Amino acid sequence: MKFKTLLLLVIIISVSCKKQESNSALVAHWSLDVNANDLSYYQSHGVIFGDPVYVNSVIEGKALDFNGDDFIEITVDGETPAQIRDLSTGSISLWFKAREWNIDTTILPILYYGRDEVCPDAYDATNGGLIIEVGHGGIFPSENVFFTVYDEECEYPTMCFDSNDDSGIIEPDKWYHFVVSVGKDYNVGYLNGEELIDRRYNFQSDSTSLFFKDFVSHDKIWIGKGHWKNKEVYFDGLIDDIRIYNTPLGLEQVKELYNSQI
Repeated sequence: MKFKTLLLLVIIISVSCKKQESNSALVAHWSLDVNANDLSYYQSHGVIFGDPVYVNSVIEGKALDFNGDDFIEITVDGETPAQIRDLSTGSISLWFKAREWNIDTTILPILYYGRDEVCPDAYDATNGGLIIEVGHGGIFPSENVFFTVYDEECEYPTMCFDSNDDSGIIEPDKWYHFVVSVGKDYNVGYLNGEELIDRRYNFQSDSTSLFFKDFVSHDKIWIGKGHWKNKEVYFDGLIDDIRIYNTPLGLEQVKELYNSQI
């Protein structure tokens, strides 16, 4: 009887390990169904600050409802996870639903990577890393989703694109799936399973290749929190199923991911 129990336990562990390793390209996966644990092989679990609420999502499972002062910090032994920090190419996939915000004064940060402290006299989200945000207040008011990267601290963005006013305005209280892929000599964005053909480059172009390894600040990974000018800002709305891959996803892979989740 003890042998059978032990054998069953070995089988369960083996199946569990196979599930974790079934997608070797997946280096982080925060499903946000019941906690901020990383479901990938690397188990880079997050810590929740504040009191976000679990609610029904547009995809299977739950989503986290951030009410404007909640956030998640991802850390491993006090540092950003090495398997993310060392990526020179790859992809980020996430779901979000933003509430209304003041496009003249703030942004809604979904995923932030970079400086722990705000830059002095900052005029933007100058974090020396990466930010995926909704909106862009101040000089360039916008209702789009943005992907912005920096290879210098406290300077203008090195590369930035948004979903464009003509085709990619983000409506409040509506779910969106956003994917960004960065290859050796390109970057591309996808919204709801379709390539953002008309995405607008505010800095650089679609041939720019900058990802985590290229950044100069590696202090923090935050979900739902970021820097804007001289203050910390927070996401107001729902965030779900954030994934980071060590390979650039193509259109068909993004379509498959999108269609498999809705």
